[in-house]
Amino acid sequence: MIRVAVVEDDNSQAEKLIGCLERFGRESGEQFEINRYCEANSFLEERERTFDVVFMDIMLPGINGMEAAERMRRSNNQTILIFVTNMLNFAVKSYEVDALDYIVKPISYERVVFKLRKALNNISDARGRLLSVSTPGGMVSISSEDVY
Repeated sequence: MIRVAVVEDDNSQAEKLIGCLERFGRESGEQFEINRYCEANSFLEERERTFDVVFMDIMLPGINGMEAAERMRRSNNQTILIFVTNMLNFAVKSYEVDALDYIVKPISYERVVFKLRKALNNISDARGRLLSVSTPGGMVSISSEDVY
């Protein structure tokens, strides 16, 4: 299960992005748990939730997406960050907060899938290999990162 946050104040853009994720999930068999936030403060307050991927708009009410990303990075360097914006002038700055990439609006399925595949490859590398272990109940797969 891939945990995704969509931080986007524009309902139509958020719905389009979520629709792309759901379509990709149906076509690829990947499962997503998607949480949507309309502004950065509510996203940042969700400290108990961890996400594998965050799609973050830059122009948000209150705290903008770039500042929210900077705050998130103070305590979380693992989550993959992809900016969704029509503000190309933030492209270079996005790498200062270790963003994987950015999607220029308007959102298209092809762009989302291209960036999402890149993110999923990074997640797969980070999670490590699966190990098969024989147990009295049968074979069990364990991520190598869970072995101590």
